[in-house]
Amino acid sequence: VFDEKHRGLPIRTRVGVHSGPATVGNLGSERHFNYATIGESVNLASRLEGLNKHLRTNILATRAAQSSVEDKLLHRNVGWFKFKGFGDAVQVHELLGARDNQKLVESTTAWLATFDVALTEFCRGRLSAAADKFLQTIKLRHDAERGTVPEGENPPDDGPSKFYLATIEELKKGALPEGWKGVIEMREK
Repeated sequence: VFDEKHRGLPIRTRVGVHSGPATVGNLGSERHFNYATIGESVNLASRLEGLNKHLRTNILATRAAQSSVEDKLLHRNVGWFKFKGFGDAVQVHELLGARDNQKLVESTTAWLATFDVALTEFCRGRLSAAADKFLQTIKLRHDAERGTVPEGENPPDDGPSKFYLATIEELKKGALPEGWKGVIEMREK
């Protein structure tokens, strides 16, 4: 019904994927209950869904979930994140599409490799080198996607690269924390 009334309007959704134990079903009392899912795994997937907003991505998965589809889905490591309410940092991957989509693989190879170098530099604390590579990633992605957007529109920027460029600007205002390994601490849910 929504599609019939609003043809041409893109519906954008964000997804967080994690695998692990969860409680699923009708929860509550005999008189008042809801069908729900609860548990740490569900909360982590929810944090990933929220992280999409910051990274301007659509589908993020933990390494635990991503590894089970690694041979089928094209992905990139977007870094290590420590989420509010969780003790350990989590490696997060952006899921990009089917690996058997040769056009997708070919159009992403250069900018994915450059992003990987940028993220490595960031984790090593080489912020200027990382910033240069994140800027290069944006340009390479722009060039690769130029032919895929309608005439007159600009290709989208690379959200994760923009996120890291903003993070680098903040980090340059002070000294890197002792034992820096590139983990981003998310302070909000």
